[in-house]
Amino acid sequence: MKSRALWLLPLAGAALYFVAVRLLGGDGDRSGFYFGEALITKSAALIACITAATRFERGDRMRTIWLLFVTDFALLLTKELVVHPAAGALLSHSMVLWLRAICLIGANAAGTFAWIVLARTWRVAGLTLDSSPATQRALVFVAIAAGIALVGWGTMSDVRALFAGHFAYAINVLSDAADVIGFALAAPVALTAWTLRGGSLSWPYVYLTACTFTWMLFDVAQALRGTTGAARSIEELLRIIACSLHVSAAVATRWAVRRPSAAIQPQKEQLSA
Repeated sequence: MKSRALWLLPLAGAALYFVAVRLLGGDGDRSGFYFGEALITKSAALIACITAATRFERGDRMRTIWLLFVTDFALLLTKELVVHPAAGALLSHSMVLWLRAICLIGANAAGTFAWIVLARTWRVAGLTLDSSPATQRALVFVAIAAGIALVGWGTMSDVRALFAGHFAYAINVLSDAADVIGFALAAPVALTAWTLRGGSLSWPYVYLTACTFTWMLFDVAQALRGTTGAARSIEELLRIIACSLHVSAAVATRWAVRRPSAAIQPQKEQLSA
């Protein structure tokens, strides 16, 4: 199945990143490289999400999900442009901070809502998950616990900074909360992938589940940035992998849905696969 080969995208992205870092060499300023890498990876994810959204007709639930992901990456891409030093020459410092806050809040809201809609898709489609209700609740609990464990200590640091009067950290707290919610919602998405295993429709769910886990690790690396120089390099690598997984999910969606449809029907697709 060709959708399985899409695992090569994040691997290829990671390999290219290692080659580029090796060519740069040394411990010099890599801000320009990181900026270009962020623009490329987020632009690729944005374009992929657009192509996935256009596979569905207006009003389709899956179209809504992918348009929310489009909004997410469009705002993240805008944030990168806003915080670039070149923007500081055109905008005041306060304006840059406000625009950054708006982009991050909007991106987190769009991404979280997309996961909420995605996590409920199996129920709307009438799909019976291949697990008991008790197992489903246990997996959600484990996902929430894992999410808190991964970002909890970083969140506490952000909360302390917020109470100390650094109000810019409020965005970090909201982002951490959105990550925990997204990771919790990944549990039913992973169960959907397991239920649809063997069919083409399972792969978008697989890649999206792996994607949200990678974003969680990205947040951990981001929180560690001030404690170790290697954290920034790992952070950027995880960003590339996460964006590449989103591209894989979008491409797998286009391949799984051969024509625009008014409503996605996983069980029918599974039977015809």
